[in-house]
Amino acid sequence: TAAAGNSGNGILFTDVDGSNAGDGTLLGGNLVTGFGNGISVINSNAVDVNTNTLINNGTGVFVDPSTNISVIANNIVGGTYGVWMLDSVGNFITNNIIGGQSSHGVIVETATTRR
Repeated sequence: TAAAGNSGNGILFTDVDGSNAGDGTLLGGNLVTGFGNGISVINSNAVDVNTNTLINNGTGVFVDPSTNISVIANNIVGGTYGVWMLDSVGNFITNNIIGGQSSHGVIVETATTRR
């Protein structure tokens, strides 16, 4: 799936409970460019964000209060932040290519558990 350009969210997951899907909910294989947030996961549980290409979004992947979110094997280029997790618990960030951000590649705030 390809999405391009505005100040909102390229892809928005809100109030998703992937634990009901057995192995979780997969959000993968997307190309998202030029949004305020490339991918936003809000108030959700058990979502896997992987193998996405996120270019020149304000924030590549934004997570706010959510649990058990995995951000794996994404290419995140440009923007202000690569991955920003806020008020989230039990999350996993690994094997991403993150570069060219004007502020931080990865920022985790107010998390109680990180692996």
